Amino acid sequence: MIASTFYRHSATSTSSTPSSSTKPHHTTQHTRMSAPTSTVPVTCCGRSGGCVCAKEATCSCGKQPALACNCEKSATENKVDGARCSCNQRAAGACTCSRSSQENTKPSGSTCACGKRSKGK
Repeated sequence: MIASTFYRHSATSTSSTPSSSTKPHHTTQHTRMSAPTSTVPVTCCGRSGGCVCAKEATCSCGKQPALACNCEKSATENKVDGARCSCNQRAAGACTCSRSSQENTKPSGSTCACGKRSKGK
């Protein structure tokens, strides 16, 4: 699981008394902001032991975990836009886990706006 922390920098400026100095006094305050963490998506495969499919997912060459590619395709492999497979690690239709035979089929019937997922109930 990947977790990281971002810090937001905010500086406040207060002036000393007008007669003593015209230089502003700066105070710095760091506020801890948590970044989104990888959690089990609501669309997960639901198998026991957490999101098994997310652990199995790899980049398209199969050498690295999904979203951690380090080959010449890393610019596109490590970025997923739009519809995703159930584990959220790969683009819809490009799943590499053991559920790929189900995940990579074209949906039949009503689909969502992008056409890559079945329309929700």
